[in-house]
Amino acid sequence: MKKKGWIHKSGISTHLTLLVILIIPAHTAAQPDARDEFRSLLVEIKKAVSEDKKALALDLIGKAIDKLSSLDDRPVLDEEALRWDIAQLNLDRAETMVNDEQRINFANESIKRWLEYTDWYNNLDDRKREIIQNNPNSDRIQKAVKQLGNAVIRRGNTSSYSIRELFTTYIDLPVIYLSSQSVQLWKEWLLRCPTWKQADGISIRNLKSKFDNNQNICRDDWEDFASFLKEWLQKQSLNDAKKNRFERLLEDLNYALGNDNP
Repeated sequence: MKKKGWIHKSGISTHLTLLVILIIPAHTAAQPDARDEFRSLLVEIKKAVSEDKKALALDLIGKAIDKLSSLDDRPVLDEEALRWDIAQLNLDRAETMVNDEQRINFANESIKRWLEYTDWYNNLDDRKREIIQNNPNSDRIQKAVKQLGNAVIRRGNTSSYSIRELFTTYIDLPVIYLSSQSVQLWKEWLLRCPTWKQADGISIRNLKSKFDNNQNICRDDWEDFASFLKEWLQKQSLNDAKKNRFERLLEDLNYALGNDNP
C-alpha cells in the first residue's frame, strides 16, 4: 500500500506519507473504540496537513502514535508513516526557524523521534519487517538515519550541543542502517572537526602529516570511523563503483592514520 502526501513551503515540496489511503483492519469486538479513534485521528492529520497546519499536525500525529499502543495488532505501514512524519515535520520546522532556541528545540525533538524510529524498526518482528520490506515507500530505515544526521547538524554547535554527536550517534547504530550518503555526511563533518568550518582543499591522505604532528584534528573520531568503515564494507550491499570508492577511502584513511593492518 503506497501512502503519499505533500507539504509545500517556500517553493519546496516536502514529501510525506500522510495517510491519503487509509486501510484499517476490521473492528474486533474488544477494540471498536480504539480503532475508530485511531481512524479519526488519521483523517484529522490528513486535513491538518492539507491546510498547512504543521503544529496541529504534529500534535495529532503524537496522539495517533500514543493511540497505537492500545491496538492489539498495529497497522505497521500506518505506524511507519506516523513515526516518519513526526520526525520529519520537526526537522522541517527546525530548518525554517531563525530564532536559535526554537531551532534547537525542534531539532532536538526531531533527533528524539528519529532515534525512536530506529528503535521501533530494530524491534519489528519478522512478519512486520517483511511487510515493510515489501513496500518500498515504507522501507526507508537508511533514509531515516540520514535525516537523523541532518537533524544533529541543523541543531549545530552551542554551549550544550556539538555536531560531534553525529559521530557517536552513527557509530551506535547497526552498520547496515547507514547508506553511502550517511557515510559521506559523516566523513564531510569529520573533515571539519574540531572547528566545524568548511574544509576546503583537505584530502584524507594529506591528513597524515597532521596526525604525525599530533595536531588536534579528532584522531580518535577518525579511528572510530575507520573501524566502522571496515565493517560497513563487509556488510553493506554496494554496487561496484561505490564499493571501489569507499575501499579507496578506507585505504587512504588507514595510510593517514598509520595503521599497519587495513
